[in-house]
Amino acid sequence: MSDKDEVRAVITPIREAKIYRAFRAAWDDYIQDRSRYKIWPRTRANMVFERIAVRLQEQFADDPGMHFDFADETVKMTIDQRLLARCKKANGKGLGQNVPTQANDLFCEQEDMLSAVAPFDKIEIVYVVNALGTEISRVMVQARNGDTRLWGYEIDDTALANVAPVVPIPAPTAPPAIVLDASDLVIPRTKPASQDEEKDQK
Repeated sequence: MSDKDEVRAVITPIREAKIYRAFRAAWDDYIQDRSRYKIWPRTRANMVFERIAVRLQEQFADDPGMHFDFADETVKMTIDQRLLARCKKANGKGLGQNVPTQANDLFCEQEDMLSAVAPFDKIEIVYVVNALGTEISRVMVQARNGDTRLWGYEIDDTALANVAPVVPIPAPTAPPAIVLDASDLVIPRTKPASQDEEKDQK
């Protein structure tokens, strides 16, 4: 069984903050295009899902303990080779919303001993959408056994609240334009010299 204290020791407050920010940024990405896709709610889930995959990689680009797997239409993270996390939208019960499949059942059952998942504790990281579907109301880390939540806790980005934002390096300024003084240059003639001009030069 996944132990809450052990999971929190692996998902440190800094990692929690980065996960939270990735989910929020993914939702903001979706909001920019929301008005174009009004018919099927599934479109929203797919768009947010795609952006979560991208935003998580951005947040953890400098964390060698985070490894991502985007196979089988699922966002999974292996953390420090100790923890397997799956990212999902929460359903009405607060559990990860899933289409029933054998792979899903194997993930949700804590007592499964198949070698594919047995070495790791398994958790879900879910985002909960408000009643109007306009905002993420919270992000949760939780363990489940089948359709039962064993434990869960809400995360935020408090651990990064006092971290100074990254200041972008300014683009190099172009060197000042060099103005050449052409007064000393010999200007070629546009037509041959006349015989009188050649005599004067002699």
